[in-house]
Amino acid sequence: MAQVSDPEALAAVFLEAERAVVLTGLHLGGPESLDLTHAHGEWAQRASLEAFLTEPARFWEYFHPTALQIAARRPGPAHDALARLERAGLVSSLITQAVDRLHSRAGSADPVEVYGTVLVMRCERCGERYGLPEVGALIDASDDGVPRCTTSGCGYPLRPEGTLWGEALPRRAVERAWEIAAEADAFVVLDSDLRTAPISLLPSVPLTRGAPVVLVGETPHPVRPVRPDGGAGTEHRHPHRRRRPHRPRPHMNGDAPLAGTAAIVTGASAGLGEIMAHGLAAAGCAVLIAARRADRLRAVAAAITDAGGRAVAHPADIRDPHHTQDLVDAAVGAFGRLDGVVLNAATAT
Repeated sequence: MAQVSDPEALAAVFLEAERAVVLTGLHLGGPESLDLTHAHGEWAQRASLEAFLTEPARFWEYFHPTALQIAARRPGPAHDALARLERAGLVSSLITQAVDRLHSRAGSADPVEVYGTVLVMRCERCGERYGLPEVGALIDASDDGVPRCTTSGCGYPLRPEGTLWGEALPRRAVERAWEIAAEADAFVVLDSDLRTAPISLLPSVPLTRGAPVVLVGETPHPVRPVRPDGGAGTEHRHPHRRRRPHRPRPHMNGDAPLAGTAAIVTGASAGLGEIMAHGLAAAGCAVLIAARRADRLRAVAAAITDAGGRAVAHPADIRDPHHTQDLVDAAVGAFGRLDGVVLNAATAT
């Protein structure tokens, strides 16, 4: 990947674009000890959907203080700069993985929050929203440590507005992010590790249209962007910061594959699975899509093929681990290769 240390090169990308889109990661607010995307982190263990459903008191014991720490953050220079670029018309849309709403506080208009936010809780029965101070008071007043809705006649347990570990991302936010990326004529990734699908696939969308993709920041990432013409994308790092050594690692569930690979997507008849399959195909991947719903699978495969992509439908019970080898054999038989990329829409968050 080409590395550019001159800020003027980054400025030129914005100046030459009509629809520049920026994707910001979780770490933009400053040093981040809370890793929301790591399967072995404390967040994955204690702020998961499973913990919320099975150990609600323990969940809130961890989640509420953590959310208060996140709420105490203030917008930094990067948030302010992006808001100024938006006001100047140089950034058309902002997509963020952050859950702290610092972009909105800095003045950005309508950022797409693909993980939602940890600052608001909601009642899934009546739809009432609560702020963190209210939730803290409800936790303190509760006999079991679980906040409940105070709407007359409701009393339903509250839940965070944001996505929990092990839970699918909000479909509308992902769809909006995909639509915005598809319209971008320049795409800037700012301090995102591009680890988790389907958001990790977003840079591939403008790349397939020949739009420049620029990676900015010190957050390590597994992706080497490749343009359709075979050239590389652009990586921009601060000229006075020491670059961290690159540590190659194999593709794992949720990693972003490179254009031109052969991939498997399971759960492809579900909402996010279908989005991931279309995104991979748009990025130039040959895709074997698997799910139990054969009728829906064929429709997804047909839509990808009609759009010029390459997809094969493979009905299978994806809950059965013994079918994994069948999927691998089917992909190799269909495409003559498999690059070890297996995306499971049922577990990607």
